[in-house]
Amino acid sequence: MVARQFLRKIKTGKYIIGTVTDCPKRSKAVGSKFIIRNDRSIIYSDSELSLDVENICIKNTPVLKNITTAEGLNIEIYLEKLEEKPRLLIFGAGHISLPLTEIAKLIGFEVIVMDDREEFVNKKRLPAVDHLVCTAFTDYLAELKVSENDYIIIVTRGHKLDYYVLKQVIRSKANYIGMIGSQRKVSLIFNELSTKDGIEQELLAKVFAPIGLAINSETPEEIAVSIAAELVRVRRQSDE
Repeated sequence: MVARQFLRKIKTGKYIIGTVTDCPKRSKAVGSKFIIRNDRSIIYSDSELSLDVENICIKNTPVLKNITTAEGLNIEIYLEKLEEKPRLLIFGAGHISLPLTEIAKLIGFEVIVMDDREEFVNKKRLPAVDHLVCTAFTDYLAELKVSENDYIIIVTRGHKLDYYVLKQVIRSKANYIGMIGSQRKVSLIFNELSTKDGIEQELLAKVFAPIGLAINSETPEEIAVSIAAELVRVRRQSDE
């Protein structure tokens, strides 16, 4: 419990938490914990043992491993991955957002939907959403803080709003930014961002637009599936 409370106080990230399950000659060490960052540094320990992190493979978890500590003790340790749930920010509460929010919850996202239309942003219409935000796009984006664990989807009701939202988030740390639209619409927005706003081509190239995997989707439900599949692919690639 103490280890998990410690994690809440530090920056978002991916960690391995190790729990000693057997330690011959030092029974008091059983139950002690280590928190290991992805760069193989130990950032928390309530144990007197010295753990040699280099001898621990942290890619495949959860797993029970036998290792030798710096003191020469052969111990058993249980390793599990601990990471904050990714946040999905959906700009626009239209017809695609309806099925997308439900699928996104099923695949493990914390879902936020933002729109400026009261009749579209409510729990009755979007029951699966964790957080509903109804305010002006300008106000919300002015206060928004985006992290590397965020995924952004832009499906507003028109060209101007899509352009504005993308302009505001394209330089963020988001792990994924996707925008709906035909190839023509995407080209127009990208050209405007490049010529008018000086957005670099490198940043534009990172935007997933048109959004979703190419599965010949047509209905809102099919489009939502294609977007969700793209989210899964990007998320798993980030884990590698």
